Amino acid sequence: MPADIVIHNGALITFDPDQPQASALAITGNKISAVGSDAQITVLIGPDTKVIDAQGGTVLPGFIDSHVHLFGGSVELEYLNLYGLTGLEEMRRAILPYAEANPDDKMLFCVMADYGILGTGKTLTRHDLDAILPDRPLAMFAPDHHTVWANTAALKAAGLLQGGKVDAGSEIVMGEDGLANGGCLSPAPIARSYRSPAMAAAICWALPPDATPSRPPHLRSARWTRTLSHAGWPIAPRRASPVCI
Repeated sequence: MPADIVIHNGALITFDPDQPQASALAITGNKISAVGSDAQITVLIGPDTKVIDAQGGTVLPGFIDSHVHLFGGSVELEYLNLYGLTGLEEMRRAILPYAEANPDDKMLFCVMADYGILGTGKTLTRHDLDAILPDRPLAMFAPDHHTVWANTAALKAAGLLQGGKVDAGSEIVMGEDGLANGGCLSPAPIARSYRSPAMAAAICWALPPDATPSRPPHLRSARWTRTLSHAGWPIAPRRASPVCI
């Protein structure tokens, strides 16, 4: 069956250890249907096949997303996902086992916490999170990453319980008692002051380059090795720069 599109005379990056090198590919419908040498693939050219000469150029799969956070999203794979949970009891049933399974984490971090996780009209505060986990720093990101809620221990660890100076567009929400109520809006600049590797892992991708330290020690940890692998970064000594796939 003739292919719809054939690309030949290229240097294909296949990401396939069983076939690391190829010079041509065929596309049938909306799928890559064959990968191989020019001789193997050009036989699939028919009268209506669109033929593209790559002229020796690199050919690799194209992943298109209008608003992708590849590194941040890969970091989140390591943290507790609260998607679909509602109410303090469901949160407690998810968070306490996670805390027990990660006793060495300086901060427990959760993602995908819905703005309405306590129900319509109710806003999550540090007091709610203290009721779940009062003795260890705990923080959670909203799905849009524009809000973090933190318990009292996390706010103290970050030096934010009494508020603080933040960049334009960010806010530490204060309570009637004069202390931070647990909500941090547009939190990436706020999180710069947090020294925990867990928080750094969660937010460093959102900071400008001059705010991200060069190869901090925790980048060499097993968790960070897995995180970088998720993101498509090469985990190899002496490699000068990341390769995003």
